[in-house]
Amino acid sequence: MPEGSQGLMYHTDLVSNDVFYIRTFPISLNQDQAYRDTFRTWDPTPVQTTVTLNDITFDRFESTKDEKTHVGYVAQKGSANDIGFSSVLVFTSDASHPFEKEDFDKVVASFAYFTKRQANTMPGEEIPRVRN
Repeated sequence: MPEGSQGLMYHTDLVSNDVFYIRTFPISLNQDQAYRDTFRTWDPTPVQTTVTLNDITFDRFESTKDEKTHVGYVAQKGSANDIGFSSVLVFTSDASHPFEKEDFDKVVASFAYFTKRQANTMPGEEIPRVRN
């Protein structure tokens, strides 16, 4: 978790070794701001924009150095899901893989929240819980 954050958090690795992950946390703990503050320390200073994907408004941060691009999406508080959780999506792409950034951005663009009722009817498998 970024410095200044606390509490329960769900972490899903889409690509291991911090290449691409999603963290979901209770919005009431202000962890979203801790992520923004952390991303703003990237070197070089990231370009920050606001994007809306699937009715979720994110602050997007992008920084490129030494053939690596770091991208972080922080959902704004007003875009938390129906039970008060919000998400951060983070990936690092390598210039030696020409379509990696584009592919990762497509995965982020497909991210969506489902209500509890919708989730009960969605096909798929539950992600197993791992305790550290």
